[in-house]
Amino acid sequence: MQNNSTAQALGAAANKANAERFAANIIPIIREIQTSGVTTLRGVARALNARGVQSRTGVLWSHVAVGSIIKRSTMAAPLATQSEMSE
Repeated sequence: MQNNSTAQALGAAANKANAERFAANIIPIIREIQTSGVTTLRGVARALNARGVQSRTGVLWSHVAVGSIIKRSTMAAPLATQSEMSE
């Protein structure tokens, strides 16, 4: 059983490291989009899709995925209101 637990822990750590690396590479693009005047998570997702930037899983960007990337980063400015997140 311990080998299984160890393997799961190593896999989880590798997934987290990959996600953090991906986020670090995407954050500059998100910041550039924000600087251009886009202020919502949905707007950032639309801009990433329009630019052809692939998400980590290869599917279209959503406001949820953008929010997750931002959460992983050190960015402090919120991009969306609670009501927008529930649309």
